[in-house]
Amino acid sequence: MTLIIKRLNNRKACGPDNIPVAAVKALHRHHPTLLPRLFTACLSAVRYGSAERALSRGCPQGSILGPTLWNVIHDAAIRHLEPLCNGLVCFADDTLLILGANSPPALATRCEGVLQAFSTVLAAHGLQLNVAKTEFLVFRNIPLRVRRRRPQLEADPVLRMAGTVLTPSPAMRYLGVHLDPKLSFNHHLAKVKERCTRSLLLLRRLCPNVYGYHPAARKIMARGVVHTHLYYCSSVWYTRLKLKHPRGLVLDIQRRCDRMVISGYRTISGSAASVIAASPPLDILLVRRSILWLRSEDLPVPYWGPFPLLETAVASDNGDAPALLPPPSDWHRTVVTAWQQRWDRCATGRWTYQLFPSIEDRLKLQFVHTFWRTQGLSGHGVFGQYLSFFKRRASPACFCGYAEETAEHVFRHCPLFVHHRP
Repeated sequence: MTLIIKRLNNRKACGPDNIPVAAVKALHRHHPTLLPRLFTACLSAVRYGSAERALSRGCPQGSILGPTLWNVIHDAAIRHLEPLCNGLVCFADDTLLILGANSPPALATRCEGVLQAFSTVLAAHGLQLNVAKTEFLVFRNIPLRVRRRRPQLEADPVLRMAGTVLTPSPAMRYLGVHLDPKLSFNHHLAKVKERCTRSLLLLRRLCPNVYGYHPAARKIMARGVVHTHLYYCSSVWYTRLKLKHPRGLVLDIQRRCDRMVISGYRTISGSAASVIAASPPLDILLVRRSILWLRSEDLPVPYWGPFPLLETAVASDNGDAPALLPPPSDWHRTVVTAWQQRWDRCATGRWTYQLFPSIEDRLKLQFVHTFWRTQGLSGHGVFGQYLSFFKRRASPACFCGYAEETAEHVFRHCPLFVHHRP
């Protein structure tokens, strides 16, 4: 209960009792045992009845997350398997066994023995292990010099179970995360990209370019529907964002979301689209989110990314784990600084850079994106130079006689629009 109270958001609205969250935290801080005793008394004073009902339809299996399955089967199975495994992870009915050996044949023999023991425990409860859903993954930690001397260690172990031959999987999905033998998480990111693409296709039907939802609503939908696929378990794989390919995949997903938000052409670069949409780079947000979660759980942070100064601040503090987190303003300032450095070095979106050279100033602006306004801010749209490049107009010349009709020419120099400039 102490952890739950500590994690309560102070800005959250009051409940039916009309007591602010700050008051609850202050009460627990001065009287740590009062709220737990009150909670226990409420539970002990309530009497729950039971009734029997004959089912005429449906399946009376109950919830897989309930305690019945665990108490009846899993608890006994885990106690039986713990001495046989290097590691054992269970969540509801998903069981992960971790085994190790010095060679592929020894690993296969050990795995078959453990699976046979597991099948015996299940059979005692009238159940059977589903071989079709059983898969295994092989992780190798063999130095290069050993692999050269003993190439047989590279062979894949083969398991035989209930007359079925099991071979190693190229990737295995466990609790929503796809694991691969090298822990590169490339397979996981590819699957996440597929889910994001499907979600974006559905959102695009609701958010056409020339009408539809307000840009603010589009941004909320993009974050809630698409970005959540990337946020899930990001603390497991976010260290891969140091590499170009995973980072590019994440930024490509953000680019498509930002184009939907600002109603822009598909040729707009990701850097320009994020500045116009006032949306910070998603890879930086993923690093920040992962670090915050790791620190809140008092776990080591393997990669700090663009937050080295905050790492130094955390390392220099000797307080408890929750107090080590810098204030949100420091995180926001660091995100903006890293975004500004990336925007200054970017080779694309230079016309947008002329309009918004400062990220801080852009975030202070409040204006509504429209299909036509985005064309002027990005330079991608109904301009002669752009249309001529894609063979949509015979000549890039402006109607005023200038050689090329670009966004900069229309905004600053074209005499046809002199009365529309401030």
